[in-house]
Amino acid sequence: MPPRTQEQYQEIRTERKTRIMQAALEVFSEEGFDKASISKIAGRAGVSKGLMYNYFNSKEDLIKTIFIDALNKLMGGFEDDPDKIPTKEMFAGFIRKSMEDFKNNLPYWRMYFTVMMQPDVMGLVEKEFLEIAMPVLTMMAKYYENRGFENPMAKARILGAILDGVGVNYMIDPENFPYEDAVEIIIEKLT
Repeated sequence: MPPRTQEQYQEIRTERKTRIMQAALEVFSEEGFDKASISKIAGRAGVSKGLMYNYFNSKEDLIKTIFIDALNKLMGGFEDDPDKIPTKEMFAGFIRKSMEDFKNNLPYWRMYFTVMMQPDVMGLVEKEFLEIAMPVLTMMAKYYENRGFENPMAKARILGAILDGVGVNYMIDPENFPYEDAVEIIIEKLT
């Protein structure tokens, strides 16, 4: 058997890291962050405890990585230029992309929200949340300011709360909640 290439090693590393993060979300949502152990997460992921530490320094490092990864996926639809004011089409595209990712990865987001609703976890990731979310909220506020709305940051925060609410309602009743209609109404009314 020929030796593995750098690409193959990287692929194995990425797959293991993803498996560990998924296992951690499951264990954190079942047992709570405080009671979850690295041993249990490693066992669920099918890796040794020692190997886990090759990927994450601690349980806190693991939850921060999960949180940052999820938030970047969810908020990654805007340009990186903080001074650019999005067009209506860009803004609508951001909403659709974010909500489509949510719908397509529902089991992941269900576990994610369960974990994030634990106060001790939010305390660990509050700084990272603000670092990732504030530029997006600021860009949304610039969009609303450019369209002449008073208190554009409030409008941006309210839009975020509405999107969260749609997501939570869809998680509770995915068979009956009018998800696509809700997204289109939000775009029609709030862009």
